[in-house]
Parts: sequence; C-alpha cells; structure tokens
Amino acid sequence: AEDLPAPLPTVAEIKSSHGPDVLDERSGVVKVVRVNQHFAVKYGWQVHLVEGDSMIFVAKSTKIRVPKVYAMFTEVSTNLKFIVMEYISGKTLADRWEELDQDQKQAIATQLRRYFDELRSLPSPGYFGSIDGSGLGHPFFHPAGDDGTFSGPFETEVELLQALVAIPRHERLKSNPVYERGNYVESGLMAVFRGHKTVFTHGDLHRGNVIIQDDGGVAVLDWAWAGWYPCFWEYCTAIWACMGFRDNWHSWVAKILDPYHAEAAWFHIVY
Repeated sequence: AEDLPAPLPTVAEIKSSHGPDVLDERSGVVKVVRVNQHFAVKYGWQVHLVEGDSMIFVAKSTKIRVPKVYAMFTEVSTNLKFIVMEYISGKTLADRWEELDQDQKQAIATQLRRYFDELRSLPSPGYFGSIDGSGLGHPFFHPAGDDGTFSGPFETEVELLQALVAIPRHERLKSNPVYERGNYVESGLMAVFRGHKTVFTHGDLHRGNVIIQDDGGVAVLDWAWAGWYPCFWEYCTAIWACMGFRDNWHSWVAKILDPYHAEAAWFHIVY
C-alpha cells in the first residue's frame, strides 16, 4: 500500500512480540501486539476479518479517527486471522480519566458526540448485520456452542428480537422457569423495542476503547462488534459496559449518545 510507513511485519515477527509490546490478550484466543513503532496487529482464532472491513468503511465514510488497516489475512496452517493496522500512540481514556478536569472531559465528550452522530447518519442498507452482509458480531448473538444460528443477518427488528429471546432458552435447555421467563421477556421486548431504524454502530463504547493521542486527538479502537444494529444498541451496550456504575461515566455516555432509557432498562433485564 502507498501509505505503508515501513515494510509489513512477518508472521514470525508478530508472534514473537512479548512484554510491553503485548497490548491486549484475551484467554489465548485474541491477542493485540505492537510491532516496532508503526504497527499494531490483532490476531487469533476469534478474530474476524470483517472488523478490518468495518474500520476501512468508517475511515472512508466519516472523519472518525480509526487505525488505518494495512493488511488482513489468514494463516492457512493454523487458521489464525491477522489484522495489521496502524499503531496509534497515546493513552486510553480509562487511563486518563481521573487526571482530566471537567473542561477536558467535556471537550472529549463533544468530540465523541460528533463522531457518533456522524457514524449514525450513514445511509442504512436496510438490514441488521455486519458490514459484509453476514450476521452480527456482538457476543450476545453467539451463545456457547452456537454455530451462528442466532446472529442473522435480520431483515426486521422483530426477527432480531426473536433471536435475542431464543438465546436464553437455548442456553438453559428450556428448563421451565427460564422458558417462562423467556415468554415474559418476549412480551416486554415486543412492546418496547419497536420502530427502531438501523444505524452503523461501534457496539463496544467504553473508555478503554478510546485513545487520547499524544497530540490531544481522539481515536476509537476495537471495531470487532461493529455493524448495522437498531439505533438503541449503542447506548444500551455502552450503559451495560459501565461495570457496576462505580463512577459517573454513565452521565457522560448520555452526552455522547441520545439516551434510550426504556430500552436500556429492558436490556438489563435480558442480560
């Protein structure tokens, strides 16, 4: 690619990254490493290359600062998936949050509001699913042992809701209390979750996925769960990720995104 800052790293170089160059590691199935000062590489058995497609789409369609994607490939011998992208220097908003004053927090929230307003204004393809037309990547649609039965893509919001209701029944093998709870949840969801348009959604907004760059710029990382979701999904998952409401981050989420309070309440009943 014309904008390569250096030759792409080899698989051997990627796998040999260790110590402080390991940026994230999740149960041995997803790993993010830095290779020299230019590249960050996400790889593993649970990495999906559609994440790279989403970042390319967002970079081309918006002014949101996302890592440039330089290469995506599968190692045939291991079936490991690799996304080679730009390393963005800085600290996460989670690491910086306590040291920021109110004005600095407001400036970052305002920038994120512009980002997510732009993201949500992208023309919809008319379905609920990933950018490549496949099913949704959020883990709520992928219960243990599932082969993609519940992830779509969905043509309507009702189809998506029916999948969400079916998942807890599937996981608990229809034990009677859980099955009846499913009936109750279904009636509530169908009453509250109606008439929501599909918008492009990051799907995992929390402070750990926001980078404050060395020059003060704001970048958004980790597009693994991105796709076309109902318009309430971004807010509901961001509130769900508040992790016990240990501080007032939830109030900042309401500045970044339009709140969907009724939907969020039902979201917590389901999850």
